[in-house]
Amino acid sequence: MISVGLTGGIGCGKTMVAEFFSILNVPVYNSDLQANVLMETDPMIQHQVVDLLGEKAYNGNKLNKQFVSKKIFSDQSLKNSLNKIIHHKVLEDFIEWREVNISKKYIIQEAAILFETDHYKIHDVMITVTCPIEIRKKRLEERGMSVTEINSRMKNQWPDEKKVPLSDYIIINDEKESLIQQVLVIHKKLINS
Repeated sequence: MISVGLTGGIGCGKTMVAEFFSILNVPVYNSDLQANVLMETDPMIQHQVVDLLGEKAYNGNKLNKQFVSKKIFSDQSLKNSLNKIIHHKVLEDFIEWREVNISKKYIIQEAAILFETDHYKIHDVMITVTCPIEIRKKRLEERGMSVTEINSRMKNQWPDEKKVPLSDYIIINDEKESLIQQVLVIHKKLINS
């Protein structure tokens, strides 16, 4: 089984790319989604998050995402502390999930910050989705994010120039190249390797 990391900056379209792989029956682990699940179901994580950010971090057992985002994206040390709590648990969860899918030809972990956390090192192959900054910003504004929020999040992620040299495959999401075609080419190579 080949372990594949799929990454790209916020607004680049990596989730859409992951969906294309899913359509091809490739198991895909969505790290952001699983982080949210773990933050809402793991009592130890909940306790640590409340200790770090305060009671307002949750509404009952439901994560108060707006509150948490505002707190961590305005304070780098809080963000780093929260990442230490979450990333370790997500990595453990992914490794268990990967074992369940051991019989598959290849599996994918989708995560925005695989390089930044050094978690890319657990993968055999890395795929990076790239996209021009202007297109990314436009997409994020359409999702309702403010310019300040967009810039803050982008600042916390490596630029494409740093990710591309460490990647085995690059998917260009510039609204000109066919994403499906690029996914199919990579899929064929991975299935045949």
